[in-house]
Amino acid sequence: MNKLLGLLAIALMSLIACNKDAIELGVGLLDNETIDVNFTDTLPVTLTTVLGDSLPTFRNTVFFDSKTHPLGRIEDPIFGASEGIIYLGVSKGFGLPDFENSTIDSFVISIPFDSTARYGDLTVAQNIDVFQLDEPFFDFDADTLFSNETFGFTNVIGNNTIRARYADTDSFDLGIVQADTIAIVPQRQTFRIAIDPSLGQTILDDSLIVESDTTLLEFLKGFVLKTNGTTNSMMGLDLSNTSGSVLAIYFTDDGGAKNVYNFRLGDIRHINLAHDYTGSLLESEINLPNPQYAYIQSMGGTNIEVDLSSVQSLDNKLINRVQLEVTVAEVPGDDISLYPNIPNIFGSFRNDNGDLELISDLSTLAEVGFELTLDNIGAFFGGIVQEIDENGVIYTRYNFNITNHVLEILDGEISDPSVTLVAFSKQERTQRTILHSDINIEETKPKLKVVLTDP
Repeated sequence: MNKLLGLLAIALMSLIACNKDAIELGVGLLDNETIDVNFTDTLPVTLTTVLGDSLPTFRNTVFFDSKTHPLGRIEDPIFGASEGIIYLGVSKGFGLPDFENSTIDSFVISIPFDSTARYGDLTVAQNIDVFQLDEPFFDFDADTLFSNETFGFTNVIGNNTIRARYADTDSFDLGIVQADTIAIVPQRQTFRIAIDPSLGQTILDDSLIVESDTTLLEFLKGFVLKTNGTTNSMMGLDLSNTSGSVLAIYFTDDGGAKNVYNFRLGDIRHINLAHDYTGSLLESEINLPNPQYAYIQSMGGTNIEVDLSSVQSLDNKLINRVQLEVTVAEVPGDDISLYPNIPNIFGSFRNDNGDLELISDLSTLAEVGFELTLDNIGAFFGGIVQEIDENGVIYTRYNFNITNHVLEILDGEISDPSVTLVAFSKQERTQRTILHSDINIEETKPKLKVVLTDP
């Protein structure tokens, strides 16, 4: 009930201009009584940069459908090195043809681009290696894979230099062997790399390999996509269950006809998200109390822990609304055109098992019937990057409605008086943000904006 009342209070306070003066409500209905609505933003609050948890990247269930996979490597003097390495399994497609006496033309990995994860220098091309895994990809013990896990690979079986293209009007770079012999009409801009055709010829020659998904993967083992070198660029690939990602085998049958058969690519998939903070500005401020800046990052990067201990002074008071405000910092040497800010940030807390959960100001939205779209989340919770004009000065800020979370801290339902800021869908995103955290600078310090009612 407290959570529902908290949401109703947020909706009400969104309609009422709040200040330190008394506000008259329902004159006549309340016998001309007044309700004093008071505002304070003086409670101290501190930010700390903390290492992020490993994130689930694959679950062995039909309900799991990860979509965006960042591929590339960025070396950032502020956040250090970040890299996305993609692992792919292979499955049989539909309507397996008769490959007898056929000859390979080309063997091609094809995955649609996904603009959600593009980041860094978008004008450069990446040199991408395709590796064959050392062991079959399905041979892992757990039902879930996490972003810090790696699997062995040594054998390069393909390479191409690719600049990601997302618009339908962009030119289309096939990058495949003997492509002039095949008519191809792409429906989406796609990432394509030809791999060792001898693998495809072996499949054409041995029907036992395609007897089942197991025998196919025992032979192919799976693939790894990895950037060769550093271009300070990330591209996004769409590996969702409906993306149409395929391993296409182009072949000429014994009658001379050109054919193509698509194996499914990525039914089992994984991304290793690696970060190295050595020598970066961020390295020296991890876990540092009251630093000048705090750092939050997508992929497997850092989170920000916000100390809310000061709300204990509000115990036994009637709280209408609590809003956390943080301000984006412009750090010397940073390039916001290359590295835009995180568009959406969520609030989480550590449960008694030490795991992160969404705070109830977010999770309760679904319980009371709101669809969890980013628009609804932004309207009731916030967490959206915005430019704010204050007396002619433009600040870039995030605001978070954390009323219910604070009430649960005060009620003793949550033992840890903090909130952890986490980039939205961080394993599928690439952005990062720097926040002011110096509590001595009034204009940019983190603030708790609290609305209280004195009956």
